[in-house]
Amino acid sequence: MIFNQSAQGVLSTQDDNADSPSIQNARSHGGRGVATVANGGLVFTVEKNGEYYRFVNETFGYLCSNGTGNNAFYQQEASEDADWTLAEYNGGYSMESRTAKFNGRYSQFLEYYAGAYKSYSMYNVTDPDIYTFRFYPCANTELTGGVVNVPAVLFSALADAYVGQGYTFHLHCGCGVRCAGADGFPQWDGPFLHPGRWCVYTVEIPAASVAGRASRWWCLVQTPGMWPLPPLPASP
Repeated sequence: MIFNQSAQGVLSTQDDNADSPSIQNARSHGGRGVATVANGGLVFTVEKNGEYYRFVNETFGYLCSNGTGNNAFYQQEASEDADWTLAEYNGGYSMESRTAKFNGRYSQFLEYYAGAYKSYSMYNVTDPDIYTFRFYPCANTELTGGVVNVPAVLFSALADAYVGQGYTFHLHCGCGVRCAGADGFPQWDGPFLHPGRWCVYTVEIPAASVAGRASRWWCLVQTPGMWPLPPLPASP
């Protein structure tokens, strides 16, 4: 796992910014030579390409940067965009992209800034920790395709529901969530959430779906990268 000193976390999934993509962060505790990581952290296999290092995840592929920098992304096929130079730095390592160059000549280094990872110039560095990376084996055992799979949803205090009245509740999640009634009960296809970070969401069940008998609801939680969400179970 690729651990950043400033983030106190590891590289996770790519965001959905098409123009300037970046890699999201998964909180981690790196200690005693291993990393225990929150949901969505990625495990990488390290490859060598001559003097360069490559980091490949089973699901998402190779960690890359290119162009003028200010980006980081995954791609399935290896190329020079996946090549990184490691150098000892600030008690860990810096990660310099082989192909990303600002103005065609200024090296770009992986950094953690504003909650995400992308390449940027190391010019007049004021916080060396954002460029400092360490590499740990993963202590988590719950893995799916090289992705730490420990999703969680926390519900706010749930009020009583009343027949014929809409019902609203809040949930906190960092994963994908889909809601619907259990088999044989009023069905409601709830929001398909893929926040990519820990967020608070409001779920509103329309009045027509609040039946005159006890209603049960599924919340299916899915780890990042495992889209689309599978069908809901037939019964609790």
